Amino acid sequence: MRTRISGLSLGNQVLGEQRVAHAELEKVRVIGVLHAQDCRYKELKVLGEAVCESCQIDVVSVNGTMRGEDCHVKKMVLLGEGEFYRSELEYIRVLGRLCGSDISAAHVCVGSRFMFSMHGRNRKQLLAKGLQGELLENLMPLQLSDQRFETIVNEEALVCDGEVECRSFFTFHDTRIHELNTDFCYIEPFHRIGIKELHASLVIIDPGFDPAWMKDITLTYPLKKRSRNQKHAHVRIDCIEADEVVVDYAHIALIRGDRITIGPHASIDQIEYRVSCEIHEQAVVKNVVKV
Repeated sequence: MRTRISGLSLGNQVLGEQRVAHAELEKVRVIGVLHAQDCRYKELKVLGEAVCESCQIDVVSVNGTMRGEDCHVKKMVLLGEGEFYRSELEYIRVLGRLCGSDISAAHVCVGSRFMFSMHGRNRKQLLAKGLQGELLENLMPLQLSDQRFETIVNEEALVCDGEVECRSFFTFHDTRIHELNTDFCYIEPFHRIGIKELHASLVIIDPGFDPAWMKDITLTYPLKKRSRNQKHAHVRIDCIEADEVVVDYAHIALIRGDRITIGPHASIDQIEYRVSCEIHEQAVVKNVVKV
C-alpha cells in the first residue's frame, strides 16, 4: 500500500539524508542522500545520491550518483554514475557511466550531439557488462564487451575486441571489431573500418545509403547529412561470409557468398561464390572461384 506524498511534502528537495518507503512521489530533487524502497516517482532529479529499491520511475535525471535494484525506469538521462541490478530501463541516454548487472533496455543512446560527456569526449564510454537491449544508438567513443543489442547504429568510434552479435548493424564512423554476426550490415566507407570476420545474410559496403533500410528505427537524433564530396577511406575486412554481398571502396581478403557484386573501387584477394558474381571492370580481384 503506497502513501501519496507530493513533492512539497518533501520540501521539493532532499538536502540531508532522508528515507522513504511505500510512497508515491510527484517531483523530487535530491541534493543530499535519498533512500527509497517500493516507491513510485513521477519525476526525479539526482544531484547528490539516490538509492532505490523496487521503485518505479517515470523520468529521472542523474547528475550525481544513483543505485537501483529491481527498478523500472521509463526514461533516464545519466550524466553522472548509475549502478543498477535486475532493472528494466525503457530509454536511457548515457553521458556518464552505467554499471551493474542484469539490466535490460529498449533504447540505449550513448552520448549527445549537443553536449560533452561528464567523463570527457575522448574517453571510451562504459556500459554495464551483460547489458541487453533492443537498440543501441552510439554518438560517443564506445567499447563493447559482452553487451547484446538487436540493432546497433554507430556514429562514433566503436571498438570490440570480441564478438558483436545483433540483427541489424549500421556504422557511419570508425569501427574496429574482431567478429561481427548479424542479419543485415551496412558500412559507410568514409571511415577507418577494420573487421576480422563478418558473417551476415546481407552486407552492403557502399556510400549510397538508403534511408528505407532504417525506416522502422526511431533514433534520438536524426542521422547527419553526408556530403557527396567526402573522401572515401578503404574498409579492410579479412573475411566476409554472407548470402548477398555488395562491396565498393573496400579491401577484402576473402568473400564467400551466394550473390556477390563488386564495385569499381574495390580490391579483393579471393572470391568464392555459389550463384552469381558481378565484378566491375575497374575493380581489382585476384582470384574468383565458383563453388
